[in-house]
This record gives sequence, C-alpha cells and structure tokens, in this order.
Amino acid sequence: MDEKITVAVKKVNEAVDFVEIDNTLEAAQEIVGGYIEMVGIGNGIYLVCNEEGKITGEDFNFDLNGDYIVGDVFFVRVDDEGEFASLDESDIYDIEDLID
Repeated sequence: MDEKITVAVKKVNEAVDFVEIDNTLEAAQEIVGGYIEMVGIGNGIYLVCNEEGKITGEDFNFDLNGDYIVGDVFFVRVDDEGEFASLDESDIYDIEDLID
C-alpha cells in the first residue's frame, strides 16, 4: 500500500484545501492535470503545478511573487532525499499568507 501524505490543494476559484493523497507520481499528475513542475517557495515547501499549464491555456489561479499561476496546483514539503513529505500545521499559515 502506498504511503499517504498531507498536501494543500489550490483549485482554480476555490480556497486552499488540505487533503491526504497517495504519495505517487500518478496522484500528483491527477491533481495538476498533466506533467508536474515543482517550484520552491522556501522553507522546504514546493508548489507543484502542470508544467504546460500556461501553454495549454489553463485558467488563472493566483499571483505568486510577481508571476501568475494557472490551473489546479498543490503545495507539498520535500524531505532531505528529495521525496514528497506531508505538510505540517505551521506550513498552513505560510501557504495561506502566500496566496492571499
């Protein structure tokens, strides 16, 4: 059985939702709707989005540090080995502050 991790999903036109997903590439691709791209946002947290989202015309989601993010995305922690890991409670506030 696959390991589960807690991530913060931000769908277009919806609030952030903290959910548990399978820690697999397939689960990540299902959320973003295609190939994944990871963008470090600091403190070991990454934004995971569809790498072709802007090219394929995905809908606007939110602004991030002077850029715009499109399509459904999620936030996840990455451990020292480069593997996805669960967010913790303190991450919740950092993520909500970042996208408000």
